[in-house]
Amino acid sequence: MEESCLDNVIRNFVLSHVYSKYYYHEITATEKNLNGCNIRGNIKYELIDKDRFMIILVIPPYILNFQNRYYAFDRAELGIEMATARKNGDALSIIASNPPRILNKNYHHPFVYSHNGTLAYIEQDFEKRSGFNFGEELDIINNPEEPADKIVSLLRTGEVLLFKGLKFDSIYSIHKLDNLDCLIADSKEDAFSYAITNGIKLERIFDNN
Repeated sequence: MEESCLDNVIRNFVLSHVYSKYYYHEITATEKNLNGCNIRGNIKYELIDKDRFMIILVIPPYILNFQNRYYAFDRAELGIEMATARKNGDALSIIASNPPRILNKNYHHPFVYSHNGTLAYIEQDFEKRSGFNFGEELDIINNPEEPADKIVSLLRTGEVLLFKGLKFDSIYSIHKLDNLDCLIADSKEDAFSYAITNGIKLERIFDNN
């Protein structure tokens, strides 16, 4: 498979099948040709080199409510680095060897190592919560729905840790909230006002109590 063709096949897998699974949206035939696009909704495709690429979930700004105090967090990019494993004949498999990580430089969050974006969950935590098996070859030609499901489950596991970790998995916390300089309100009313002023949808205020 030629490199340009390979790039388009993977791009269309990410922006069609992964997008579809994340948004619960059935892709129509007219939506499948996405050559030249790099982002659709909050799902982003980024080529690293001829054998590696990133599948990225763009996470808009959000607010955490913890013990009735409200903390604001910037837009984040949660990325999984993938590699092509087999590309012979009609087969094309991809593989992920490492858990997703935050791609923003110096991203401050209780469950993120800010120096490199690594999340507090280790590989086994991600596998247990998402059902994803690191190192498994995923066939995106003959059976694209299954790998798309697994990749979305992996992304959602990271997303839930960011949004709800203080409620369900506080033992994994790396940083204390009050040390991150992101407190924006001590009441729901002030938090709502901050969200409206800064263009953050109210449904992006996540309860961690």
